[in-house]
Amino acid sequence: MFTQIPKSWRHNFNENVTLRELNDALVTLHVPAIVIIMTLLVIGVIGNITVLRIYFPYPKSFSRVFILWLGFIDLIACCLGKPFLLMSLYHPYEFPSVGACKTFRFVHVFLVAAAVFIFVCIAAERHRAICNFHVVEMKTARIHKMCLISCMLAIVVAIPAIFVYGERTVKTGVFNITGIECFVEDHFEETNSVWPKVFYLLQFAICLIAFVIMVILYVRIGLQLKWHLRFSKSYTRATSNVRSSYSNELELNSTQVPRVTSKTESLLKTSTSEDGEHYCANAPKQSQKAWEGARE
Repeated sequence: MFTQIPKSWRHNFNENVTLRELNDALVTLHVPAIVIIMTLLVIGVIGNITVLRIYFPYPKSFSRVFILWLGFIDLIACCLGKPFLLMSLYHPYEFPSVGACKTFRFVHVFLVAAAVFIFVCIAAERHRAICNFHVVEMKTARIHKMCLISCMLAIVVAIPAIFVYGERTVKTGVFNITGIECFVEDHFEETNSVWPKVFYLLQFAICLIAFVIMVILYVRIGLQLKWHLRFSKSYTRATSNVRSSYSNELELNSTQVPRVTSKTESLLKTSTSEDGEHYCANAPKQSQKAWEGARE
């Protein structure tokens, strides 16, 4: 965001220029940013309302709870955060209210911190579900509690914004005229206080720690999925080899068993008849009668 009138524009103003005219001139430099933010606002509101309408009626599940929480937080960011940001772009030298400034900064820090904490919770739950060898029960009440705690922590992180931010005198660069913007209050700059820097470092540390935690968790998840994929391929290959060898063995056994054709059947009958006659010739008379009766 531009805070001073460009030097090439300053000769266009006379000594009777007002702060409102300087404010309107600087707004023209913010037009591209205003258009982008308004576009994101419209897309965000429509998209998040659609997400909430789609996922809210669904049965309770692990992913559904996180999606609903993130969609709700992003909807608040679109409905509250972006309008405050547009207000600061429309009034770079005439910010209308100290309370609005403090509210804007508090909401901004809260929404960012809440989203960061929820993303860490998502990574932790995915790691718990994938990398834990025991059966993990995903209770939606537990997920709601984690998201609620994330929002409470975000409120704690955002509270200092109420005291750090406020009205700040800004130089326009034209005839020593000064305006009012929404940023770190003047008394912190005048006393060279370290509290704004501490607050910035706190936000940076939270984002950095969250990023490192998510990288570690997702690397472990990736390694676990890679091992699972390799194991599945090995198991599938071994199973197919066993089935193939079993099929080959069945085919080999079936080829070794002689087929009973009509010729073979006649030979078997002839052989049986000859054996019976040979047995009948050498057997006792009672056996001969029994054999002849069986043949008839």
